[in-house]
Amino acid sequence: MGNSSLMNQDQNLNSSTVSGESRERMQNPKSKFKGRILLLEDDELLGAGISKQLLGYGIECLWVSSFEKAKEALGNMKIHGIVTDICLKGQAETGLDLISKAGSLGLPIIVITSNANLNVAKQAMNDGASYLLEKPFEVKTLAEVLNKLWMEPKNHIGIIERFFELNELTAKEKEITRLLLKGLSNAEIASTLKISDKTVKFHLTTIFGKCGVESRTELYSTIIPT
Repeated sequence: MGNSSLMNQDQNLNSSTVSGESRERMQNPKSKFKGRILLLEDDELLGAGISKQLLGYGIECLWVSSFEKAKEALGNMKIHGIVTDICLKGQAETGLDLISKAGSLGLPIIVITSNANLNVAKQAMNDGASYLLEKPFEVKTLAEVLNKLWMEPKNHIGIIERFFELNELTAKEKEITRLLLKGLSNAEIASTLKISDKTVKFHLTTIFGKCGVESRTELYSTIIPT
């Protein structure tokens, strides 16, 4: 793949990038969708390679090579995790800046670096990183780490959003489920969304059916691992 082609991937931070990967994943029956990540990696060959190989494990990857593009993606894309390099050639910011910015989002963050040392690891973890992988590593290992982190309760936001996509909930169903997870009653959900109790019950029946559960308690325990 030529450099210009690789750079074009970095320039497209819209749904067409992910949609293209989704189409490729749909053509590969072995790669059932498991989640979507943001990858910040300034090495074009490595970034493109990781992105392509992760699809084989059912993980869509929005790959960017600059901190600014990564920051933009955080606000524009639905992602369930972040993988970032630390040293970014020719850039004032580093992967640590991205971790610091994204640390409050509740998403699993994996640091990949060829310059792993105690100080870098300590700062990354203090800023919100969940795991550190030293280059070189196998993409299979990265996929395994992501799947493991998605099962950890501390990554609630990433877990919830990923669960919504896996079960194909609509925007309204997601909105109702978020309120349900906060402990709101049917009446309180109806009041908050300005809809009737009957409508709330209708949506909950659909949500329970899609998620294969029969109660609020079962839904909560299914989404949030304990």
